[in-house]
Amino acid sequence: NPLRRWVGRRRVGRILQNHPVVRRALDSQARIRIPSRHQTVRHRSLPEILSRLQGPLEIGEGNLIWPGVTLGLAPQSARFDPFEDGPGLVIGHRNRLREHVSIHRATNWESPEGRNDPTRIGDDNYLMVNSHIGHDTVLGNHCTLANGALVGGHAVLEDHVLLGGNAAVHQFCRIGHGAMVSGCAAISLDLMPHFTVTLINYA
Repeated sequence: NPLRRWVGRRRVGRILQNHPVVRRALDSQARIRIPSRHQTVRHRSLPEILSRLQGPLEIGEGNLIWPGVTLGLAPQSARFDPFEDGPGLVIGHRNRLREHVSIHRATNWESPEGRNDPTRIGDDNYLMVNSHIGHDTVLGNHCTLANGALVGGHAVLEDHVLLGGNAAVHQFCRIGHGAMVSGCAAISLDLMPHFTVTLINYA
């Protein structure tokens, strides 16, 4: 158990180990990953117990990370070896990642510019419960993804984008500044800035 090893390594003694909160975590086999030398978690960004960090990963300052969040796990790609690190994941500052958000690290495939860029999350974004960001995606600043929103790999979301609940963005799509995709809607083509995609129910 990583938490048990962490408690022992820090030599905090029996007092901390017998604390009710720590004891419940140990007894329930809770998982918390201590950042490795390839991972940087900056000031005032504290992943909750039961969150999972993996691969090359950089997390900026002031991020709020709720239980069940998984960051930097291997991309869902049949061509990617899950045991390779790849370019990793970079997360900016002051993001709020609610329960069970998942963001995958990038593949080794080169970008059109010849670079191996990480999956990148900007600043001041709000990702609600169960939203997903696929590998090699670039998410701008001040974006909101409501519960269950899905973003495929290699997509680009510019600043101030809003995805409603269970909205879906196809891989390789680009969503312009200030655009919105309403709940349960899906797009498979680029969306111009400040446009809105909606689903309309007819009686």
